[in-house]
Order: sequence, then C-alpha cells, then structure tokens
Amino acid sequence: MTAILSLFAFISAIVSWKLNDRVFNPGTIFFGIQGFQLAVYSAFTGTVYQPLSDRSLVAIATGLIGFLGGYAMAATMAIATKRNGFHHHAVIGSKPAHAKQLLYIGLACAAISAAWHTTVGLQNMSDGQSGNLLLDLRLVYLDNPGGFGLAPHILIFAQFVLLFLYLIGYSASQAIRWMVAVTIYCAFWKMERSAMIMAVYVAAVAIEERNRRLSAKVIAYTLGAVLALFLVISLLRDSYESPVDALTLMLDYFARNLQTFDLLIVGTAPTGDWTQLFGKYAEIFGASVDNQVSVGTDDFFNTYGYLKNLYLFGGEWFPGLYCFGLSLVFGILYNWAAQRSHHAKVLYFFLSFSLFMTFFDFTFSWTNWGYYFISALLVLLITGKYRLSRRSTRASTVAVVS
Repeated sequence: MTAILSLFAFISAIVSWKLNDRVFNPGTIFFGIQGFQLAVYSAFTGTVYQPLSDRSLVAIATGLIGFLGGYAMAATMAIATKRNGFHHHAVIGSKPAHAKQLLYIGLACAAISAAWHTTVGLQNMSDGQSGNLLLDLRLVYLDNPGGFGLAPHILIFAQFVLLFLYLIGYSASQAIRWMVAVTIYCAFWKMERSAMIMAVYVAAVAIEERNRRLSAKVIAYTLGAVLALFLVISLLRDSYESPVDALTLMLDYFARNLQTFDLLIVGTAPTGDWTQLFGKYAEIFGASVDNQVSVGTDDFFNTYGYLKNLYLFGGEWFPGLYCFGLSLVFGILYNWAAQRSHHAKVLYFFLSFSLFMTFFDFTFSWTNWGYYFISALLVLLITGKYRLSRRSTRASTVAVVS
C-alpha cells in the first residue's frame, strides 16, 4: 500500500509540473516530497522499517487526496475568473522607486544580523560543555532559542529585500548571493541545517521564476549544495565517523519519520490541542502554549513528519480536511502572485518551504510566517505599489501556478 501511495503522489507531482510548466508549484513540491518519502520507506520496509498500520495509511492517503482536491479547486477558481491559462509577466522591467536605497537597507540589515549572530554564537560556544564546539552551538541554542534576540527577525527582512531585488533585476546576482551567504552564515551559529537548506531552496525557486525554467546546471548545484550542507554539518556537529553514516541519516530523515508517526498513532489518542496547528498563534483561541501536548515514542527519532500535529488535533481523517484548505490557500496565493505582485512572489517563495519540509515536520505554524508578511508590507511601503510589467509570456495552459 505504501508503494501505491508513493506512485499516486509521483503521478500527481508530474501532472502538476506539466500543467503548470514550473517545478516549484505547490502541487509538485508537496506531492514530489511525499512521493519520495513513501518510495524510500517502501523500498526498506521489512528490512529497516516496519510496515505501517492501517491508521497511518489512512492519514497519509487522506492528506494526499485532500491536497489534490484543494489544488483542483484553486485551478477551477482561476479558470472561473477568466484567467484561462497562466501568463508570466516579465520579471525585468522598470525598477521601483528607491531600489538603490532598498539594497543598502537590505545589506545593512544582513550585516547587523550577521554580527549579532556571531556575538551570541561565540558566547554559546564558550558556554557549552559537550567538548564539541559545534555541537555546543546547537545544544545551547536549543536550550535558549530566544538568546539571539531580534537578530533572526532582522535576517528575515534582509532575506526578503535581497530576494525581491533579485527578482526585479536590480543588482540581481549580488543580491541572491548575499541572501544565500548571510542565511547560511547566521544558521551556522545555531548549527541549523534546515535554515541553510532553506536558503538554497528559495534561491532555486527564485532562479526558476526569473529565468522561467530550471536548467540542469541549477538543479545539479542545488542538489549538490543541499547534500554538502547536510553531510558537513552531520560530520562536524554530530560526529559521524564517515560520509556513509551521514548519508544513512539523511535517508532516515526522509523516511523514518513515517515509522515514528506510526508508533505515535498506535499509542496516542487525538487531543484537540490548538497548539498543534497554530503554535504560538493558538493563544488567540485561548490555548496555552506552555501547556501544549508533549509526545514521544521508543524510537530514537524525534520527528514525525507533518502528520503528527494534524493527527493529534483531529485524528487520522483530519489531514484530508487540513490539506484541502492548505492547498487551496497556496494555489490562490500562487495564482495571485503570478499575476499581480513581486512582493507576493517572494512571500510565496519563503512560505512554500513549509511544503518542502512536510517530510520532516509540521512547519505551517512557524511564527516566521508572520515576519515574512510584515517584511512584504515594509518592502511594499518602501517601493510603492510595484506591479508586474504588462508584457507577458505564455507559460502554461492551466490556471494554478505562476
């Protein structure tokens, strides 16, 4: 059954890619990642991983079907508004007002955040007691994630500004290089692999959007960078003895989450806990973030994929409902960004990373989302109402992508 679900996900990913003419559309990202995860798990079921229970298979299947349904509705809505086929409005055209000043602001924020991360990181390194300085960076950060103060928020604004400038073609090559470099540098002081990979991922999405395609060279560089970052951090921080051990861990990150989720679903009942869906935003509903449900299994892994939070809130059928709404929102955002605004495009680039991370964890409640929205508004205030050039190039025959 796992192999069948994997095939269904891969077919959905390919169809979405072909119809939308973009690799990084919501459907291809979500279904591609889920298909690969299920394929790896299926290949090693019985040797490395245990067969999944019926309840886990129901949760996985309803999530896939729900996402497909919401995405199809987003396409139908786009067609109903007479956007009969997506058009990519030209990326390079007139520059917004104050672009030069915006570049200086972005670089200044990047420098401030980098200096702040360095100062706190050096202190964390000296406070650690593991004997491994790089591991100390991670452990001390996990014990006190707020120790970096406003530095991560300043970094988010710098990321947004630099990627926006790349997209409009103002100091493009320098802007995207600085965005990737400063993100990886700041993530180093937390030993945060996911943040490093996000920088590479977002850069690849932006390159595809600006060039209207992904070249084999960009794909090779992206995959190589992700692999290198994961291996280097695993070998240095986690003290793995060989690259083979680190590669095994990487495959585990893609697949073992399903096994830990299966162990969880067998021994834990749904709780209806709002914090599982909204994190700190759950306080709006009167929930206490300090009292959120803590779960664990006998497996050494501590991640469960995106399904854990959905199951703990509403049971194994709830992923279908949630993924329907999620894909509908992403489809509408993607369609709107393609037609209307570079600000919305950049916002989509960052938010879509949560779709990529579904194999690993539930990241749709990240407070970072709010900071990216704020960054979009600030850049909008600085640049004015900058719309895409009305020149366009036909990019596809279906309505859900840019």
